[in-house]
Amino acid sequence: MRENRGYKRADVEINARIVINGEVYAGSIKNVSESGLGYLITSSLPNPDMLTPLITAGISFQVPLGQVYTLSCRTVWFSKTLPHGKTFILGMKIMDPPHAYKEWIKGLI
Repeated sequence: MRENRGYKRADVEINARIVINGEVYAGSIKNVSESGLGYLITSSLPNPDMLTPLITAGISFQVPLGQVYTLSCRTVWFSKTLPHGKTFILGMKIMDPPHAYKEWIKGLI
């Protein structure tokens, strides 16, 4: 993964959904920080070329304690996963993370 991060990340496994260009895709969050997250898209993309840096997306998920977060994010990087290249991992920057989200992160790290 990337080593030039400004915030410490915590590894997680949280089911989530991402909305790109009005379409919803299933996946999971693999790691989180106060300002970013790693998202694995597990549903098929109709056009993988739609993934480019700086795409704005909404990510919604529920943490184990029940709180639901919906975050506005921007793609910083992405890559196909191995071995078949049918899923994608996205490095996302969270735009204006809510205070409650930041507090949840502090409890993880």
